[in-house]
Amino acid sequence: MAKQLLGKEVVAALNERIIAKAEALKANGVTPTLGIVRVGENESDLSYERGATKRCETLGVACEKILLPEDVSQEELLATIDKVNKDDSIHGVLIFRPLPKHLDQAVIENALAAEKDVDCMTDLSMSGVYTGKKIGFPPCTPQACMEILDHYGIDCTGKKAVVLMLDDLGDAEETSENTAWIYDTDFEFLNDDSITQVICSGVRRTDYKVRLLLAGVPEEKITCVEKESDAANEVDLDKADTIFFLYDVYTTSYAAISKNTISDRMAERSAKQ
Repeated sequence: MAKQLLGKEVVAALNERIIAKAEALKANGVTPTLGIVRVGENESDLSYERGATKRCETLGVACEKILLPEDVSQEELLATIDKVNKDDSIHGVLIFRPLPKHLDQAVIENALAAEKDVDCMTDLSMSGVYTGKKIGFPPCTPQACMEILDHYGIDCTGKKAVVLMLDDLGDAEETSENTAWIYDTDFEFLNDDSITQVICSGVRRTDYKVRLLLAGVPEEKITCVEKESDAANEVDLDKADTIFFLYDVYTTSYAAISKNTISDRMAERSAKQ
């Protein structure tokens, strides 16, 4: 029988832990600080920045913003990254991507020190993921999944269905905007025998499917749904003990609808048994 794992309770517990850790650090003279490096005025970046800033304020974490013009040179951006690498008062850094086309994104990503790479974008950070070594930070989406599982004490054995609801703000069918992150993200963790179904929903559903195929996920496990609001109806409850919804801040409302849909389907099925 499928079981809902709601994030609200997990977020509250995480907030409590993080706030306590931040206060303990401040008591010892250390103010935990996130550095944000933004190039230009991309609306998706601005929206993400507002969310990150608000989150930092809630948790008692300082946020230092380094804002650069759209036409910044590669040399100036690399010098900026070198500066934050050497700044001991900045403990983690977000560099918003994709970067303008005149910049070499791979070079810039790997210029950031792995121990400050909270977005897991450097090669060193990814090597830590695959070797199990504590190098940098893990990717946020799978780490969030693990936090949820740990909170509920869930044993990862058993059959699982995964629903992807990850469309970003401003996505459109006719553009290629904001797709680079899909190929930077570790979709390989979804190539697991215990995962019986992966449902890709939204504008980028075909991009997700391609990335899943590249990750080795069998095509017969992948279902594409045009609307996020319809994704929950495609979950095969007979093939899943646990259902995971992986969603972005922009698709929170769709995730809530989907969770309610799963609850209704489960209740209806139980009533018939």
